[in-house]
Amino acid sequence: MLTPEIAAGLQFSRNDLGPTYRSCDLLAYRDALALRREELADLLRVAVDKQGKRERGNSDVGLDLAAEMQAIENLVENIAGEAVTAALTDQPTPVENESVKLTVAADQDEFAALYPGARTLQDGLVYPVSLQYVAIGRAAADLTRRGHQVEVYRADRRVDLMVRRASAGLFKNETVDLLRVDKKHYYRWELGQRPPPANALAELQAVNDFIAATASRLEVHAYGDVEVLQTYDDRDQHRFEADYPHARTLVGTAAYPARMHRVAAARRAHEMIRAGRPVRIAMPR
Repeated sequence: MLTPEIAAGLQFSRNDLGPTYRSCDLLAYRDALALRREELADLLRVAVDKQGKRERGNSDVGLDLAAEMQAIENLVENIAGEAVTAALTDQPTPVENESVKLTVAADQDEFAALYPGARTLQDGLVYPVSLQYVAIGRAAADLTRRGHQVEVYRADRRVDLMVRRASAGLFKNETVDLLRVDKKHYYRWELGQRPPPANALAELQAVNDFIAATASRLEVHAYGDVEVLQTYDDRDQHRFEADYPHARTLVGTAAYPARMHRVAAARRAHEMIRAGRPVRIAMPR
């Protein structure tokens, strides 16, 4: 959705896009991977304050950094795609009272052994296991939209909430706030000693559904040889809520963070990039 006010804020020329990525590209891709700023800074061996400057537009986002982000997103999408394909091969159509079972690595060492190539391009640093959580969360949400019942395990523990939260770019405490649940209860739910509460699972599935639907419907604007997707800054929360009044929890008590729209923009942008279409993500000025 592009309101007249937002459209006015996007009036920049092709030259304004620059030869490299914009700060909001970097921010949106990080959001979509559920990485905190300090986690990405550590992974890319850059200072946290420099990373912050890049995301605020006070420092250049070079093509090398853009390549790193795309490589990470490629891995996540590949893991998710492989999980969906394998599940549909075993169970092409939903079966009543029978669940598709997905798994994630028990720890960082197992993840590194499973994906030895999951390393940064420049320094060869191992990606965090949390990226697999994001990937399997995307796969679980996709399979659920196809009508399958899905269970996700880490060893013998159910981690459905953890992976679906991660795939939406959410962190634990803000998920607690979004779902309006007791913090201790939610933390216990994520430990997976018991099956996850159906209402919490449905809420996180709904967030993932919103992201997928929004990504598919985003307007694309052409600026010369580059296409642009518009999204929202955190400061635009009220505008986001006005533009997407349905972006709320199922019980209607809390609005989704505007960041969910950035996650959708990053997903759509990566899809376009894989198709060979140059794209940038922009926020209103």
